[in-house]
Parts: sequence; C-alpha cells; structure tokens
Amino acid sequence: FLLSAHYASPLDFTDEGIENAEESLSRFYETLLRLKNATPGKGALPYTAARFEEWLKGGLDDDFNTPIVIGKIFEMIREVNKRLDGSNGLGRKEREVLLQGVRVFHEVMGIFGSEPEEFLKRRREKSLQAIPLRESEILSLIEGREKARRSKEWGRADEIRQELATKGVLLKDNPDGTTSWEIKK
Repeated sequence: FLLSAHYASPLDFTDEGIENAEESLSRFYETLLRLKNATPGKGALPYTAARFEEWLKGGLDDDFNTPIVIGKIFEMIREVNKRLDGSNGLGRKEREVLLQGVRVFHEVMGIFGSEPEEFLKRRREKSLQAIPLRESEILSLIEGREKARRSKEWGRADEIRQELATKGVLLKDNPDGTTSWEIKK
C-alpha cells in the first residue's frame, strides 16, 4: 500500500486502499504459484534479468518512484498470465528469469518475499473467518462440482457454484476445472 504512492505525494489511507493492495498482492502470488506449478512450455517473454534491474534502478533513480516500479511488476504479471493461459506456456529459462527478477525486487524493496503457497494460505485462513463454511466443506463442494462437470451434469455443477457464491465463495475456473477459490468481500 505504501509503495503504491510516491513518498512526496499525499497518501489517502482507507480500508478500500488497503483491500486493493491486498488484492494486488494476492494476484501477484496467484500468478507466481501458477508459474511455479505450470508445465514448462516453449513460450518466451520480452524480459531479461537485466530488464528487471533496469526497471528497479530506473524507478528508484527517479526520485524513489516506487509506483512506477510496482506498475511494471503488474504489467509483467498480466503478460505472464496471458502466456500461461496460451498454448505455448512459458519456457523453463523464462520462468527462472522471472523468479530471479522477483528475488531482486524482494532484496531491494522488501516485498514479494513470501512463498506463494504460504501467503495464499494465510490470506485464505483470514478470509474464512467471514463466512459460514469451513475450508473442508468448500473443498468437498468443489470436488462434487468437478465430478458433476466430468459427468457433463452442467446443471448440478452450476447449482454448486451458485451455492458457494451465495455463501461468499468465488470459484476461479479454466478449461481444466477449478483452479482456485477465494472469499468475496
């Protein structure tokens, strides 16, 4: 939240601003987890290790302009997600360059240092306190929905999705099935 505004600019500290920062961090860690778990492909990205350092140095040399650096990171995240969604995925070398770039940002700025699984688990545990379901119940319903989808029982799969949605659980799907879920605020 603090790094998303220039240090010399006024900072409007609101609950909404904090929630937006948390959502951004979640998107970052969800992408990082996808990247780590994806099967290596042949796709390439226009990023190199030097490019990450250039972004970082450029933003910091520009009167410690952290919003520019954060913007570049999320520009990269959008591109990574596009590539992971595409048929070519990302090659092993590109994945390592991205992960190394993340380590550089962490070393300099002190952000993005958590393991994606741990960050997302903590966030999910915190979010679960706001709804009337336990994680095991959610996972059981998702499993039932996946079974219905495999059996082409689309109506039942939609009912389960709707049941979860009314209780505050948003499912994220791709053609292979449910990839993750989150608590709606």
